[in-house]
Amino acid sequence: MSDVEEKLVLSLSGSGDTAILPYLPYLLQDLWELGSIPEDMVRLLRDHGALDASSRVLALACGRGAAAVAIAKAFGCQVKGIDLMEDFIQDARHRAKEHGVGDRVTFAVADINRAVRDETGYDATILGAVGDVLGDPSETLSLLRETVRPGGLILIDDGYCEDHDEDPVYHTRSQWLAWIRDSGLAILEEAETDLQELIRIDRFNQAHIEQRADELIETYPDDAELFHEYVRRQQAECDDIEQRVTSVVWVLQRR
Repeated sequence: MSDVEEKLVLSLSGSGDTAILPYLPYLLQDLWELGSIPEDMVRLLRDHGALDASSRVLALACGRGAAAVAIAKAFGCQVKGIDLMEDFIQDARHRAKEHGVGDRVTFAVADINRAVRDETGYDATILGAVGDVLGDPSETLSLLRETVRPGGLILIDDGYCEDHDEDPVYHTRSQWLAWIRDSGLAILEEAETDLQELIRIDRFNQAHIEQRADELIETYPDDAELFHEYVRRQQAECDDIEQRVTSVVWVLQRR
């Protein structure tokens, strides 16, 4: 497996074990809203972006396209979503048509590590809940900065640990603030995700993942431990996010 596939699996499972990759579409088939909460992205763009039908938005690691579709519906703008998982992109295209925005949303199967270097001039770029797939935050911010026009917005859905955490599972807030300052991007808002809504989503997602894992175990009993480990890692990540991490969306502007 390639380094790209390892990063993909890491972003979706918290583990670099690429053996799970062929099963991810099945395990995650019930989850449309992978990553960012679409309503949060729309609200933040409305508060800060003044987007209209002439605007162009880039959604990197778009998953099944929930945020991209919501943004196109809300603003009537053109949105391009990019993700490496072909199954996700196929579903995203279907859902865009289903929601009446098939003519406003373009989805592409591609590695965002390459796409981020080619896509430029957008009014806004969103990167939702994929961790360090583009590199550490300093590298990520530098790459994202070049995807938007001067004055354009960057929305990064991520999280941080408190500075006093002795064994942080995420980067700390002070680290994030330093990286953002050094990137030359201005912070317009640091929007904390509602914890109760996050817990509700985590419970829904975990229940469906466990159900699909059980179905796979029946079909592929020799791989039972692989599926059990995936479920355990997903639950551990949920526990960390709910108990040790502050989930936020950074709304940044290119000066």
